[in-house]
Amino acid sequence: MGGTMKKKHTKGQVVAFLSQKQAMRRLQLNLPNFRKLRIFHVKLKKAREKKDKEKEFRVRINKPRYTLHQIVKERYPTRQDALRDISDSLNLLFLFEKLPKLTQFHPSLISISRRLCVEFLNLVVATQAVRKAFISIKGFYVQSEIDGIPVVWIMPHASVTHTPTDVDYRILATCLEFDATLIGSLILYRINNLVYPPKLSVRVEHDPNGYYCGQKESLFEFMSSLSFPLKRTEPPNDVDVDDLTELQAIDEQVSQAISKQIEVQNVKRLFKNKRFFLMREVPREVICLIIRSCGGECSWDKIVSPGYTFQEDDPTVDYQVVDRPMTDMKLTRYYVQPQWVFDCLNAGRLLPTQDYLPGCSLPPHLSPFIGSSGTDELLDTAVMSLSNRGGLVGVAPGFGDGASIYRPPEADYLAGLVSLAEIRGARVQAQSEGTIESQSEVDNDLLNDSSTKEENDLKTNVQTKERSKLKKVSKGKEPKVTPGRAESKTVKIYKEKEEANAERKLRELMLPKKHKNVYKKMVHSIKRKEKEARQLEAKRRRIDMGTG
Repeated sequence: MGGTMKKKHTKGQVVAFLSQKQAMRRLQLNLPNFRKLRIFHVKLKKAREKKDKEKEFRVRINKPRYTLHQIVKERYPTRQDALRDISDSLNLLFLFEKLPKLTQFHPSLISISRRLCVEFLNLVVATQAVRKAFISIKGFYVQSEIDGIPVVWIMPHASVTHTPTDVDYRILATCLEFDATLIGSLILYRINNLVYPPKLSVRVEHDPNGYYCGQKESLFEFMSSLSFPLKRTEPPNDVDVDDLTELQAIDEQVSQAISKQIEVQNVKRLFKNKRFFLMREVPREVICLIIRSCGGECSWDKIVSPGYTFQEDDPTVDYQVVDRPMTDMKLTRYYVQPQWVFDCLNAGRLLPTQDYLPGCSLPPHLSPFIGSSGTDELLDTAVMSLSNRGGLVGVAPGFGDGASIYRPPEADYLAGLVSLAEIRGARVQAQSEGTIESQSEVDNDLLNDSSTKEENDLKTNVQTKERSKLKKVSKGKEPKVTPGRAESKTVKIYKEKEEANAERKLRELMLPKKHKNVYKKMVHSIKRKEKEARQLEAKRRRIDMGTG
């Protein structure tokens, strides 16, 4: 018997066929763009079938182009909206401009990322917009203020980049293309009276021997050095701090805004008329960004990169930034580690250099992005006290001699929380002990008074009446004094252990819930290691006793 007949148009090429309307709906294209795309595929197919490599190459070069400007305008109607959401775009651009030009990722997008990053850094330097910076394991966190909006991005460390193979680079290329269109369409150069495409205001001499790069790439290399000012259409409007102080004294309503503007002007003039020389081991790009944005000048060895302005033996150098011990030092300049530049920027003033000398143990590098609440100040105080006692290693990764004993920030943060709980627990314990001591002092006074009254009771009856009056006032039983015994050492040790356990439990209760699991894991690992050590010691004793 034969089977049932299958319905038509349920299997085969008929099902896979798409009409023009269905294809346009799936590709989200209008009719003119769909026709251009279809003609392109027809030409490319013919060139492949004829094995005409030249024609195929021409067709691929002249393929239809598309832009994302309309999508960017629909998503961000104003410039302020785009600036509020630009941090993620900058993070992706600064990440991909460090990648090597691989085959699975289009090299043109990496070149575009590098160009946009250099243009953005030059804009930040020209407007002196850097406000905060922080060194972390991920990279360098930098905060700048553009049109009154804070923008934070991460600049990765200069290290060898290993690209994973399980990443879908097509999705990343789409995201990167959108972010590049967003940053390229902000027109920030024209708003700040800068010429675009950016040009240098000074004339630089090209290397005739081509030691660094060719003539075509030399302008971009000099621009990426961040050492030279950009060409402007109008001179910048400098604000005098004295005028702002006078305005602050006149009008009290805007005093807060004027005080903030004074702080910004002080940051812009932090390194004014200061000259820095950067050694080869120093992260040049981010250090140069901070120094140039704060009004200073910086240079490096001519072998490192183009864009140097003075040499190491220049007598006008004020600071030399190094990250290794120095043997030959000059008395006419200060030698500091890179963390000094970051801490000066975050503090808004020039810090003393004796704590940042080459080879010295650096002070704790605290994050400037933590809010100024009372809890954060107490946490910072606890961290500082731990660092003074040697409990924390306040050295940033990869900087100074302390890099070999670097601890992860999670452990340091947890230690800071434990120390905070310790401070609070000690405060509660001190209050409770104070009340107990006051009660014990009252009891001792009552005992002394009662003993003297008992002795005087045998002498006169008047004292007996006074004693009865005191009993009525106290309304309690007469205290008895019994001779005590000397406490043994084992009892003292046991009581001390009990008190220590009670304090530890109190500190554990003060920890937040999200950090308790981490703390329990740490305690479990410590107990496991102690148990293994005890077992090994017992085994060692058994072996010694057997051999003996």
